[in-house]
Amino acid sequence: MGCTEFRSVKCENVTVVRETHSMPWTMPGDFLQRRRISDLVVSGTIESSSPRGLQIVNGETLNAKIARLGVDRVFQGKTAKELQFSRYTIHSDGARGYGYSGPPLADFQTRKRYLVFLKRNESDWTVAMPVYALDVELASESPSGSLRDLSEALPEQR
Repeated sequence: MGCTEFRSVKCENVTVVRETHSMPWTMPGDFLQRRRISDLVVSGTIESSSPRGLQIVNGETLNAKIARLGVDRVFQGKTAKELQFSRYTIHSDGARGYGYSGPPLADFQTRKRYLVFLKRNESDWTVAMPVYALDVELASESPSGSLRDLSEALPEQR
């Protein structure tokens, strides 16, 4: 086995700032919990995503985006074949960097298919939980011959 040598480096005029901040959300443990906090559960392909500016959600300043989703299956709730929903990312003021340690962060990408958990927010849809990745990336196509709307199907059909 090899040995690693560490050398110290003298730095002058360096200020180290340690600031900790917890997000106000708790990541659900499983799919049943994700479903319980959601009004709509669908699968589909992200067709586009565009910035919406800054938005305060539960006291946190977040980057808001609007995503357009082509829905191919409905597992819970009712919706059209296409919908828009708000999604969020962590906001950084650019003056300093940040490190993150916590649940995986949502990263919706265009032309990819996801299982998405949404809530009704006044007049539009929003992710069931800001910032965290409740979504699940899926295969690029829905299984052939599958039912489109499973929200009223028997449990053994879901």
